[in-house]
Amino acid sequence: MFELVRQSSHLVATFEGILTDDDFIRCFTEIVSISIEEPNTSLLVDLSGTERISVGSGTVRRAADLFKSLSKSVTRKVAIIAPREEIFGMARMYELMRPPSPSDLTVFRTATGAKEWLGVS
Repeated sequence: MFELVRQSSHLVATFEGILTDDDFIRCFTEIVSISIEEPNTSLLVDLSGTERISVGSGTVRRAADLFKSLSKSVTRKVAIIAPREEIFGMARMYELMRPPSPSDLTVFRTATGAKEWLGVS
């Protein structure tokens, strides 16, 4: 399950429970839609409530492809919180597969580090 919430200065995508292919793609579709209107809004992706990942590498590749058309025009900072080893690995896989972009994306193990890097509280 995921929830995408607009905070005052950034977006927060929170995943909980079992992360499925459908959740992953649905979230990316929503983020891409918002990115068209707000290309500079920072994004915090919180995977700390995720118990298990059921997302294939093909889905990660598909998510990266969804972003491809916007990759040159979106200039945001994206911080991913991924405290568990397998979740951190999936987040790093996306980081490596995503198309070249002026947006900065960094994977963190703690919320503190991610929020400090984004400059949000």
